[in-house]
Amino acid sequence: MFVTPDQIIKSVQDAKRTFVNTFVFNDTVKQSLHAYIDAQEQYTKELTKSSFDITTAMLKVPFASANK
Repeated sequence: MFVTPDQIIKSVQDAKRTFVNTFVFNDTVKQSLHAYIDAQEQYTKELTKSSFDITTAMLKVPFASANK
Protein backbone atom coordinates (compact mmCIF):
# COMPACT_ATOMS: atom_id res chain seq x y z
CA MET A 1 0.00 0.00 0.00
CA PHE A 2 1.32 3.41 -0.96
CA VAL A 3 1.41 6.30 1.47
CA THR A 4 0.27 9.59 0.00
CA PRO A 5 1.52 13.02 1.09
CA ASP A 6 -1.97 13.79 2.43
CA GLN A 7 -1.78 10.75 4.71
CA ILE A 8 1.59 11.88 6.06
CA ILE A 9 0.32 15.42 6.63
CA LYS A 10 -2.81 14.08 8.33
CA SER A 11 -0.82 11.82 10.67
CA VAL A 12 1.51 14.66 11.71
CA GLN A 13 -1.42 16.98 12.37
CA ASP A 14 -3.23 14.24 14.31
CA ALA A 15 -0.14 13.86 16.49
CA LYS A 16 -0.23 17.60 17.16
CA ARG A 17 -3.93 17.39 18.07
CA THR A 18 -3.24 14.50 20.44
CA PHE A 19 -0.44 16.47 22.09
CA VAL A 20 -2.74 19.47 22.55
CA ASN A 21 -5.56 17.31 23.93
CA THR A 22 -3.17 15.67 26.38
CA PHE A 23 -1.17 18.63 27.68
CA VAL A 24 -3.33 21.74 27.24
CA PHE A 25 -6.01 22.08 29.89
CA ASN A 26 -7.40 25.54 29.11
CA ASP A 27 -10.30 25.07 26.67
CA THR A 28 -9.88 28.49 25.07
CA VAL A 29 -6.22 27.85 24.31
CA LYS A 30 -7.04 24.33 23.17
CA GLN A 31 -9.63 25.60 20.67
CA SER A 32 -7.20 28.21 19.35
CA LEU A 33 -4.46 25.62 18.89
CA HIS A 34 -6.85 23.24 17.11
CA ALA A 35 -7.88 26.04 14.73
CA TYR A 36 -4.20 26.78 14.07
CA ILE A 37 -3.44 23.10 13.44
CA ASP A 38 -6.40 22.87 11.03
CA ALA A 39 -5.13 25.92 9.15
CA GLN A 40 -1.65 24.41 8.96
CA GLU A 41 -3.08 21.16 7.61
CA GLN A 42 -5.12 22.90 4.92
CA TYR A 43 -2.19 25.12 3.87
CA THR A 44 0.27 22.23 3.73
CA LYS A 45 -2.08 20.05 1.69
CA GLU A 46 -2.66 22.88 -0.81
CA LEU A 47 1.08 23.60 -1.01
CA THR A 48 1.84 19.93 -1.65
CA LYS A 49 -0.83 19.70 -4.35
CA SER A 50 0.49 22.85 -6.04
CA SER A 51 4.04 21.53 -5.93
CA PHE A 52 3.00 18.25 -7.51
CA ASP A 53 0.96 20.07 -10.17
CA ILE A 54 3.91 22.32 -11.06
CA THR A 55 6.33 19.40 -11.15
CA THR A 56 3.99 17.37 -13.33
CA ALA A 57 3.51 20.27 -15.72
CA MET A 58 7.25 20.87 -15.97
CA LEU A 59 7.93 17.21 -16.70
CA LYS A 60 5.31 17.09 -19.45
CA VAL A 61 6.76 20.00 -21.43
CA PRO A 62 10.09 18.39 -22.51
CA PHE A 63 8.41 15.13 -23.43
CA ALA A 64 5.62 16.82 -25.34
CA SER A 65 8.04 18.95 -27.37
CA ALA A 66 10.32 15.96 -28.04
CA ASN A 67 7.45 13.98 -29.58
CA LYS A 68 6.64 16.65 -32.20
